[in-house]
This record gives sequence, structure tokens and C-alpha cells, in this order.
Amino acid sequence: MNPWDERFAGDGFAYGTRASGWLVENAHRIRRDLPVLCLGEGEGRNAVHLAGLGLDVEAVDGSAVGLAKGARLAASRPPESFLPFLAPTGVASITEETP
Repeated sequence: MNPWDERFAGDGFAYGTRASGWLVENAHRIRRDLPVLCLGEGEGRNAVHLAGLGLDVEAVDGSAVGLAKGARLAASRPPESFLPFLAPTGVASITEETP
């Protein structure tokens, strides 16, 4: 298990479910007509926040555990706001080694 999977393995959210303060203060600067790519997203708190603002969001992380929790967080919010959230199906392509 990678260290991030271990960190995110607990029942709670390692960094909480609220978006980072910096993101909340600066989200108005993000263009609404372009998709947003959230890298190193962990458990999804920032991606879920941005999706809630109506942005088209994709979250990427090396932790399948973190992304699965992020998908559950997104699913707990109004569905019409969070359909763009990336489920952890693409994790293998960023975590498996290339020969």
C-alpha cells in the first residue's frame, strides 16, 4: 500500500471535507468556461468545492483510496452539481509502472 493510501485509509477525512481557505478565497479567479484539472487531489475536498460552484472538474491522485473517498464525498452532495467528479477508475494509469 502506498503511503497516501495508508493516510487516507481511515474513516474520516485526513484534511477535512472543506476546501482549502486559499481556494475558497481565490476560486472566483478561475474561468468558468474551461474545465479544471485538480492534481494531487487526495480525498477530493477541493474538486468537490469547485464542482459545487458549477465548474467542470476532473480530480487526479495517486491514491485510489483517496479518490474513492472523494467520489463518495461528491456523491453525498447534490447530484446535479457533482456529476463531473472523476471516479477512481483512472488510477491504475497513473500508479502502475510502465515497462
